Amino acid sequence: MNNKTIVSAVKCNTYEVEQLQSKMEESIKLSGGFPTQIKSGAKILLKPNLLTATAPEAAVTTHPNIVRAIVRILKKQGVTNITLGDSPAGKHSWEKLWTITGMQKVAEEENITLLPFENFTKISIKDAAKLEHVPVLKELDDFDAVIS
Repeated sequence: MNNKTIVSAVKCNTYEVEQLQSKMEESIKLSGGFPTQIKSGAKILLKPNLLTATAPEAAVTTHPNIVRAIVRILKKQGVTNITLGDSPAGKHSWEKLWTITGMQKVAEEENITLLPFENFTKISIKDAAKLEHVPVLKELDDFDAVIS
């Protein structure tokens, strides 16, 4: 059994969504394509890196056009049940986070759901050296795959 993961990287000099989408599709192809869970009818969770409520220009969080490009790629695969969620640091309201990072606009225009990561459960880890319990998003089992 081969458990190796193929990773690819393709240079892109812009946040222009069509160019991002093209480069991301190329990178996905170079890495062997999407896993089998990402198919028509799948329920997908996108987890960008929304560290805090800052504008895309600050380059602190994932740019909204990267999210938009992957949403469009998923839709080309027949995936329409797409949720975007995260658990950022800080004490910002969810509305402020979604708005300032540009994710609210992407969600509205691309017809995807926003999920604040607020509901956690703890799972036990067998034979853990230091961590016996790890917090995990309760809704995680509701998804066929997570793209981070």
